[in-house]
Amino acid sequence: MFLSGARFAQLQHGVSSLGTLKKKSQFGGIGLLIDNVLFAISSDGELYLRGNSHAEVLFKARGMEKFIYSKRGIPVTLRYYHVNESLWQDQKQLFEYVNLAYQ
Repeated sequence: MFLSGARFAQLQHGVSSLGTLKKKSQFGGIGLLIDNVLFAISSDGELYLRGNSHAEVLFKARGMEKFIYSKRGIPVTLRYYHVNESLWQDQKQLFEYVNLAYQ
């Protein structure tokens, strides 16, 4: 399942200044790209932001959990971090994190 329509619209509006948001199949979920840069994935109706050396420190400090998916029955942990409800409610912080994931 992909993000709800309301959450996708919220995300689309927030990233509009960066470029056009596109979707493609990725890691058993849906990859979200801007200008062919994969910055997030959606799986089971949840959003996960891509971590990089700077962003991961902030994501971990906020308690965001890594994305784990199953590949042929084996759990695989990726450097994508879960956007929880409190972060969805904090628009300013959410889109600061989206910008970090996009870099």
